[in-house]
Amino acid sequence: MDKWLDILGNIIGVVYEAVFHPLRPDEYTDLSEYSSVLLDKIGDESDAEVYLPDEAMPLYKVKQVKSNRLLKRISKRRYVRISYNCDNFAADAFAAGIGLVWIRRHALNFFIDTDLKLWFYEPQNRTLTESVDDAIRFLLGR
Repeated sequence: MDKWLDILGNIIGVVYEAVFHPLRPDEYTDLSEYSSVLLDKIGDESDAEVYLPDEAMPLYKVKQVKSNRLLKRISKRRYVRISYNCDNFAADAFAAGIGLVWIRRHALNFFIDTDLKLWFYEPQNRTLTESVDDAIRFLLGR
């Protein structure tokens, strides 16, 4: 019986991983190039705090981000004003593999694509934009 439970658990694990796995980078770039892309976009005059955790930073294909099932599931969660709002959506998308951004009164996400272009990702409705409407206060890379 234990053997069959182990087999069933392995099958469920493989299916779960294939369907709901966090993003996997298509490529990597070095920290210097990644930082350069961010600073070109947010400007040298910005007061934003930027934290990049690794020497090799992930790059994703836009198509991969748009089609990721885990990010789709996150966007379908119900917004609750105090207990599950923009920062919770953004934290879950961060856990799925993309960077976290704080602007004045909103949290969202970001990633850099394989063409070294910065994208902002709104995890509540899965929209991608090339800019945000407010000053960036904080960026935390993956």
